[in-house]
Order: sequence, then structure tokens, then C-alpha cells
Amino acid sequence: MNTTSRYLTLLGISLSILAYAPMGAQKQFSDRELVPRPPADSAHVVYLIGDCGTPPEKQTGVDILAKVAKKDPEATVVFLGDNIYPTGLHSKQSPTRKLEEEIIEYQMRPFLDHEGLVLFIPGNHDWEQGGRYGNKMVERQQEYVEEFLGSDDAFEPDNGCPGPEVFELGDVVIIAIDTQWWIHDNVRSEGVPDGCDVADEDGFMLLFNDELKKHRDKHVIVVGHHPLRSNGTHSGRYPWQDHIFPLKKLNKNLAIPLPIIGSIYPLYRKFLGDRQDIPHPVYQNMANRLLSSMGEYENVTYAAGHEHNLQYFPNDSNHLIVSGSGGKVTHLINSADMAFGAQRKGFARMTFYADGRAWLEFFAPTEEKEPELIFSSMIYQKEIIRVDEEEIAEIDEEIPDIDYSGKTALVVPDSGFAASGFKRFWMGDLYRDLWTTPIEAPYLNIHHRYGGLLPTEKGGGKQTQSLRLEDPAGNEYVVRTVQKNTRFLVESSLRNSIVEQLVADGVAGSHPYAAIAVPPLARPLGIFHTDPELVYVPDDPILGEVRPIFGNTLCLFEVRPDDDMSRFDEVGNTREVIGYDDLIEEVQEEKEVRVDQQFTLRNRLFDFLIGDWDRHDDQWKWALFKEDGLEVYRPIPRDRDQAFFFVDGVITKLTNRKWMVRALQEYGPDIRDIQGMGFSSRYFDRSWLTALDREDWIEEAQYIQETITDEHIEEAIAQLPEVAQEFNGEFLKNSLRSRRDNMVKFANKYYKYLAQDVDVVGKTGQDYFEVIRKDGGLVEVNVYDQEDDLPNTDMRYYHRVFNSRETKEIRLYGLEGKDIYKLTGDVDKSILVRIIAGEDEDTVIDSSSVSSWCAHTRYYDSLDSNKVISNGKLKTDLRPEDEVIEYNRRGYEMNTFLPLPYLGYNPDDRFFIGAGITWQTHGFDKEPFKSDQSVKGNISTFTGAVNFDYSGQFVDALGNFDFIADARVNLPFIFRYNGQGNTTDVDERIDGEVRLDRVEIEPGIALSNFTQASIAKLSLYSAYYQVDADDRFNDLIVPIQNSEDYMIGARFNYQYENGDDLSDPHRGIRFKVGAGYTNGLEGSDISFYDLSSELSLFFPMKFIPLRTTLGLRSGFAHNDGDYRFYQANFIGGQEEFRGVRRNRFGGKTSQYNNIELRTLVANVGRWTFPFDLTVVGHYDIARTWDGSDFKDFYHTSYGGGLSFNILSYIRLTTTYSRSDA
Repeated sequence: MNTTSRYLTLLGISLSILAYAPMGAQKQFSDRELVPRPPADSAHVVYLIGDCGTPPEKQTGVDILAKVAKKDPEATVVFLGDNIYPTGLHSKQSPTRKLEEEIIEYQMRPFLDHEGLVLFIPGNHDWEQGGRYGNKMVERQQEYVEEFLGSDDAFEPDNGCPGPEVFELGDVVIIAIDTQWWIHDNVRSEGVPDGCDVADEDGFMLLFNDELKKHRDKHVIVVGHHPLRSNGTHSGRYPWQDHIFPLKKLNKNLAIPLPIIGSIYPLYRKFLGDRQDIPHPVYQNMANRLLSSMGEYENVTYAAGHEHNLQYFPNDSNHLIVSGSGGKVTHLINSADMAFGAQRKGFARMTFYADGRAWLEFFAPTEEKEPELIFSSMIYQKEIIRVDEEEIAEIDEEIPDIDYSGKTALVVPDSGFAASGFKRFWMGDLYRDLWTTPIEAPYLNIHHRYGGLLPTEKGGGKQTQSLRLEDPAGNEYVVRTVQKNTRFLVESSLRNSIVEQLVADGVAGSHPYAAIAVPPLARPLGIFHTDPELVYVPDDPILGEVRPIFGNTLCLFEVRPDDDMSRFDEVGNTREVIGYDDLIEEVQEEKEVRVDQQFTLRNRLFDFLIGDWDRHDDQWKWALFKEDGLEVYRPIPRDRDQAFFFVDGVITKLTNRKWMVRALQEYGPDIRDIQGMGFSSRYFDRSWLTALDREDWIEEAQYIQETITDEHIEEAIAQLPEVAQEFNGEFLKNSLRSRRDNMVKFANKYYKYLAQDVDVVGKTGQDYFEVIRKDGGLVEVNVYDQEDDLPNTDMRYYHRVFNSRETKEIRLYGLEGKDIYKLTGDVDKSILVRIIAGEDEDTVIDSSSVSSWCAHTRYYDSLDSNKVISNGKLKTDLRPEDEVIEYNRRGYEMNTFLPLPYLGYNPDDRFFIGAGITWQTHGFDKEPFKSDQSVKGNISTFTGAVNFDYSGQFVDALGNFDFIADARVNLPFIFRYNGQGNTTDVDERIDGEVRLDRVEIEPGIALSNFTQASIAKLSLYSAYYQVDADDRFNDLIVPIQNSEDYMIGARFNYQYENGDDLSDPHRGIRFKVGAGYTNGLEGSDISFYDLSSELSLFFPMKFIPLRTTLGLRSGFAHNDGDYRFYQANFIGGQEEFRGVRRNRFGGKTSQYNNIELRTLVANVGRWTFPFDLTVVGHYDIARTWDGSDFKDFYHTSYGGGLSFNILSYIRLTTTYSRSDA
């Protein structure tokens, strides 16, 4: 045996031994002793455990937790997410549902009778591992957990929202947040319409900071799923075995050594990472912002799971805990800054003592599954500040009791809206003069009004700040600042820019006093309302911490409708007022609950009268009335800030067109865009106006016309301050009269829009849907409660007769329960009825018939057993459980379009002038759109050259495949050409430009994921090319001059992108591959295959102080066969090889490699257009082959330049490069 053989034999034996070495051995790191914990009789105990979502037999951490926590019946127990592997809680039809219930119930059952708080928060696996339906999975798990444990606080945050949710437990405060919401790259709950307090990350941080500040003198534990620091795999720490034997992660028996290939995945996770890894920029942004906020206060603890081990990091004055090994264990390494770590299953326990001490312990199971204490230490002691009732009384006595009655203040609502004539021309006069004119307002007599008002809670929306006040009887009132805050109306990247300035200036279109004029108009119609008053809030000590915000401010003061309002005539003396999220739950779950849709319609038409376009869900409260054995809810509108909204000026007039922000409808005698007027209320209207027909709409419109008199209008405008009446009082009166007189026209137009497709939603019980097709295109729909498989006609939820002249689709949504859908009627024409069944087994009986070639009844459900009886004309669409369509109240999207200029220039044709349009449509079960198309064209003003482009994508037009189409016409276009080969010289006698006529048509199919990050396309194409080379060229340079070619072909392209910013990535990957075949027609000798591929990688260079990115790209292209010169593979220009002109070298094959280093040197945020300034350096190496090249060498180029990233939307790059070519 030679030396090489011996070496290979020994290497093979070594690798075999290593391959079967245990990879999950228990490891423990700690530099502290086990310090005994003092007795916990007077302390509060918190247990922390995460990632318990494995099958019950593997939940060893839960087993020992149950044993230890049994001794602390009043302790708090927090499950830190990933409660159900692998993708959360599926619907009841899912074949995995039974196991998923067993998994989560195993965690809950030991704490069914637990006296203390038991809290579950979600993790990424509960969000379907970041999947498309993750939001729904979390909401489903919340409902299941809360019902099982019998507590509405058992699962937080609610509704798939980010939180923060606060639990005050004496000296201990727990702040629960949903970190997956921040990281999630699919549909997520945002803002008030989804039941959340915040709509974005900035709003979340505001509330989070408020809670930290509010509870800074107590023990604060923030609980979230994702750790902020870690020494585990989610920070890129992988065992060396994973680099050598990567297949063992898939199957422990696949011990195949792949030393270099095996490192690809661990290195990707370390340097690039997906969203679940700490290196990923989205994760980094979240971690840095949370750490920064907590760093403002001492001894805040952050506890998380995600990593399947136990870790503790002291972090400056705060403390980071990882306790994510309830059900499994993964790799962990040691480091100097980690005070404790254990690669074991287990949990953490924190004990907080009355003297301010905080004790941390970790427990792990022994081989006998008994709890073993493996770490115990006091981690901090802080001074706890407690305030008892006597001290509060003393503080109250110290606040001076000032009587502000009769006192007034002269105040300017917002002097920032003052503008020059130039600015007014472009941005409009708007209501600037009202905003900048001083007004006298009475002081809010805060100590004596209604027996004295006490501030209780700060709130507000995106524009206004609000403060709740409470009188001694418990009634709530609210003051809202008149001055608006526009900072959160734009994305964070656009703040401190001209965009924010434009948005802020546009707020001057809101009438500062409009809400005061509304009650005299609402009152005669019986519409509920509040009676807002203009007040000046004094700078009084009673305001406490919000004194800097509300002291000395002009506000609107009004009652806050909530709970029992029986004392207030303005809201019908109702004894119960609820919010819209509670209303949805009531309507869907209780068969006796109804919404008074006729009364709701009156409210919405009243919005048209006063021009209030901002009527989203949270702009309404709901008053309960019990009538005839039913519970009827009627709407209470609030926040009338956008009534009488007005815009003028060149720019502002453009911004509210249909293709831009169409919701911003200006007030006047007519309504220019009735659909735009209803944009903000698009979900509201499609929920609470579905049972009304055209006659109902006309009836309510006529009622408004008959009820609102000129005297009412005069009274309303007379409520405005005198300066406002003088400004445009007569205009408002005339507009109100005109809108009143045209109300039937408005009602008809808006009804026609809403009636096109209607959602009919059942309840969570057992429903009976009855559909009767009638002659004349009529369809009657009734929904009843179900009894013994028959309709309970005494309990009808819904009734409407639809007309095919108005309605194209009726969508029946069963929610839960064993529903029955019965369709009857034999007619010539009818309406498409879609049945979207709920979670349980349903029955469809369709005996209806429509004289048409297409199916008029379509049934959507899971593949599970459902009973279908049909005459053969029912079309079914049965899907796997994770693809089943579910009711989405916010699923409606408006179709959009955008006109754009299409300009161009080249030295021969000079200027091109033209235009284009892009438009996007939406439809049932089509996401992210139904179709996306664009068409554009231009023409040379000098030569008459013409360009035309069309592109279109039609989602799921062919089953699961999208239909795509592209067309290009260039008569002609300029093609730069310098001959074939890697060693061609530039001929100084010619400029290398060939004029080509081109016509291409390329239809195809595409398969893409929901986010469009991964796209595969297969297309056919036909093309016509004509070469028009002038006398400067010869056949050696441009072969076959003045030739015409007709050709057809097929192409396949695949593209994958994953990065933090696809236009300017700091980290990420981009991969492209393509193949095709082209064949000439009409005697052409064209016949060739082509293949191309490109891989780009982007790495952050963390060792460089400035934000620096290393970009690597490598690609090649190859043709095989006979092709024309313009179909060769080229390098040059600003793409494959810089430093030379476009298409400098061409050939049968091209290959290129690029290295680019980008360093962000400045973030210029004070300019009109803020931008990031980046210094760019590059080195390129590339070549071509054409079969006659004998010199084997690559061309090289190097250079540098500057890149301007403007507003994170526009990227301009200029470089200077030198090459050897």
C-alpha cells in the first residue's frame, strides 16, 4: 500500500468515526456557582419556557416545568412561542390537526387550574414558519388556547398584532410582544382595521417606549420569541460536523462527507441568513431598536426562545435570557460575554423579591426526567418605587385646584401652514388662512367641568394626539389636538424629506373646525353624534407626564362613546357601546345579533353630504339595542376631521386623481370620484351594506333630501367660528345644498359600484344558505339558522334579491359549523354564485340550471369528506387544507392604473416623446393581483422612429400557472456592434451602430411564489428582424446586410432573489438561469440553442466601521448553432464588463466575473431629496469565445464611482473605469 492509499484509508476511517459521533451531546457553560435561592414566600415567580411544539413524548422541558411550577400556584408561566411545530394550528379539516391539538394541549393541561397568569406568545412556526397564511394560523391558535384555558389573556398579543401587551403583577410588569410580526414577510395584521394599536414598526416602538418609561420603577420583563443575542445556530454558529456531513440534518444515516459543499448552508446562514437569523438586516433592525429602547432604563429583562438551548447574557445594565429548549436541543458555543449556557432541554425561573432583588435559575431534566437545578444566581437588585393610596391622595392635594371658567386664549391653530404665493400656486391655498389666523377659545375648566376631569390614557391616530379624561361618575371624555402630526403618514425612509413636507402641507386641506358643524345636520336625521367643543387645554399639573404634549394646546373636547351611555341622548341612550372588532365577533358568533344596515346606510350617505372621506373601521363605535328578541347594533360615527376637505393648487390637484391618492376627495357641490370617496370605507361598506338593494338606497337618499332643510344648513355653518364663516361659509352652504339635492344620484352611483360583487357571510354555527334562481336574472339569497338539516325560518340572518344587471358575483362564505347550501331554479340567465365553505363538513345541494355553457355555481372547499349533490353543472374546486380559501374581510382591492410619460433620446433619432399606462386588476382568489399590464409607446420627433412595448401577467389564468405576454416593436432601434471575437479592434472609421427593425411577440406561462421572489417562466416567441446597415459597414463586420429574418422559439427562465433591498442589497442572493431554442422561418438558416446563468452574492463587511457591502457576481452565456450577429453573447457597457462601450466583445460564448465593494459614506437627510451617498469600487474580468480565438486570456477592468440612493426609491450610479481593451 503506497503513502497516498494509506492516507486515504486513514482519512476514510476518521471520517466514518466522526460521522457517527453524537452531534447533540449535552454541553454546559457557566462561570458562576449554584447560589441557593432565598425563600420565595413574599416574591413573585415567573417561569419562562419556549419552543415546546414537538410531539408530547419529546416535551421533556414541559414535564419538569409542571413538577417545579406546582410548588408556585400563583406564579406566572410564559410559553415563549413555537408552541406547535412545524407550521402552527391548521383548520379542523387538516389531517395534522389532531396531532397539533395534542401538542398544544400537552403544554396547557398542567396549568388548567393554575392560579397565576398562564401566557402563550407566538413564534415563527406558529406563523406558519413565515408563510402566506401565518396571520390566520396565529389567530386560530389564539382562539384555541384562550378557549381551552378559559382566559382572554392566555394568548397575547391578540389578532396577530405586535403588541405591546402589558400585564401588571404587583412589582413585576410583563410586556408581551410578537417579534415574528416584525420579521414576517407576508400578510400581517396592521393598524386599527385589523384590531391593532399600531400599523408599523415606528408606531410599535412609540408604544413600547411609553410602556418602558411608565413602568421604569418596577421589574420589567419583555417576552418575545426571537432572542436579541445568541450563541446558537440562528447567529450562524454551527457544529463542524454540519460542514462535513450536511445530509445528516435530513437523515441521520446519510453520513456522506461533503466537506466544501457542506459549508455552503452554514456560511449562508452566518453571513446572509434568512429572516429567522440574527444576521439578517430585518432581524438586526428589530434587535437593535429593542436593545436601544431597553438600554434607556436599568435592569430590564428580555426573555426569548427560538434557539433550542438555555443562555443568559448580561447586556450593559439589562439582561437577556434564552429559554427555548422545551422540546428540542440544538448547537451552542461558549463566549466570554455569555454568563451561562447549556445545550440541554429545560426552562428558566425568575424570582423577584420585595427588596428589589431578582434571581435567575435554569432547570434541566435528568435521565430520569426529574428537574435538576443547573444555574442559580442573583442577577440584579433595583430600587422599587411604590405609591400607596395615601401618597396618591397627598399628591392630589398638592395639585392646585384652578378655576378656568370664563378664561379664554388667543391661539393660532398651526402657523406652519403659512405660505408664499409661489407655494400656494403649486400646493394650493387650501385652508391655510384658517389654520394661520388666531382664534379665541375658552379654557377647558379641567378641575370643575363635570365635577372634575382626571387624565387617564393617552391615545390618538396617525395625525392627532388624544387624551382620555374621566369624571367622578366614570364617564369618559376625550380631547383631540386640532394641530395634526404628519410624521407617521409617510414611510420612515421618506421622513425629513420633501415627501413628508408635501404630505404635511397637504393637511392644510382639512378644515380645522369642521367637526363643530356636524351635529346640527346629524340631529334631524337621527344619526348618532357627539357634540365637540373647541377648547384651550391649560398647562396644568393635573396633566402629569402628558403635560408637555397637551398643555397650552387647542383641542376638540367631546364625550367618548364607550360602555354604558344611557345618560347621553346623542347616542340613543344605549347601555352598551363596543368597538368594531368586538362587533365582528358578535355578528359572526351570535345568531341573535344583527347590524341595522338601513341605519348604517343613512350614516354613509350622510358622509357623502359633508364630504367625510376618512371613514375606516375605527372611525365608528357601535351602540346596542334590544328589539324583538334580537340584539341590534347601530353605528356611532366619530372623528369628523375630514369633513369639508378641500384641495387646490397644481400638485395637490394631481395627487387626488384616480391613479394616485384618490381617497382625498375635495369638497364642493358635486362628488368627482364616488369610488375614491369610499376608498377608506371599502371594507366597512362591504361588511355592513350587503343586504340592501337599490330601492333601499334611494329611500335613504330621499329621506336625507326631505329632512335636511336650508335652515339646518344655516344652523350648522353658524356653529363655526366667525373667522371660518367669513372664510368660506357661503361656499359650504351652497355645497351642502347641492349635495343634498343630488343625493339620489350619488346613492345610485355608489350602489352600482358596490353591487357588482357581494359577500354574504354566515355565522360560526350551522347555517342554511338558500339560493333561488329566478327568471329575469334575479337571484334570491336567504341565510337561516339550521335545525335538523332544515332552515329555521324564524331565525333568518340575511335576505336580498339580486339582479344580474347589477351584480356579477355572489360569494357565500360559511365560517364554521356543518353548513348546508341549497340552490334551486331553472332559468335562462343568472349570476355566478361562489360557495366558499367553512372548516367543518358541509353539504351542497345544487339542482339549479342556467342555460349557458359556463358553470354558474362554483364550490370551494378542502379535499376532506363533504356531501355534494348536483345536476352536473356545479364546478368544484377542492384543495389541500393549506390552500383552502378563507373569508378575508379585508380581501377587497380596488383596480388601479397609472399614466406615465415615455421619453427617450439617441444621437440619430434625437428626442422621443410618448406616454404609457400601467394598470392592475383584482379578482376573487387572485393574489397579489388578477392582472398586471403595461403598454407604452413613443415616436421620434426627428426621424419618425417608433417604439412600442407591452407586458402583461395574468395570475392563475391556466390553473396554477400565470399567463404572461410581452410584445416589443422598435422601428428601428440602435444596436452597437464591433464584430465577433475576444480580440476585435474598434474601427475608428465607423461608430459601430447598426439600425435594426424589431418586432417580437412572446406569450408564455409562469409559476411564481406569493411574494414574486421566485419566478419560473416558459414562453414561446415569434420575431421579425431587419438589418439596415449603411455603407460604412461591410459583410465582415456586419454579416448579411439588409437581411430580413422571421423566427420562432421557446425560452425557459428561472429567477430567485432573496435580499434586504432588491435594488441596492447589503446582503442577499440573486440567481438566474435561462435556456432557449430559436428556429428561422421562410428559408432562414437560423437554428440555435442558448443557455445562460448568473449568480450574485452580497455580503456585509462587518469588520469595516462604515456600512460596506461586498458584491460578487459570476455569469456565462452560450449559443450552439447558427445565429445572427445580434443574437451573439456580448460583454461591455455598465453590465457584464465595465470600462468599454456596450456590446464591445461578442461571441458564441461569454463569461464574466465582477467584484464590487460599496461603502456608505454619508446619509444626507436635510436636503430637499435626502439620499444615501455610496462610494463604489469594482474589478471585472470577462471574455468571449467565437470559435476562432486562439489567445486564451480574459479582459480586465477596474474603476470606481459614486452611487446616490434617493428616497430609497431612485438609484443613480456614475463610475469611471479603465480596461485593457
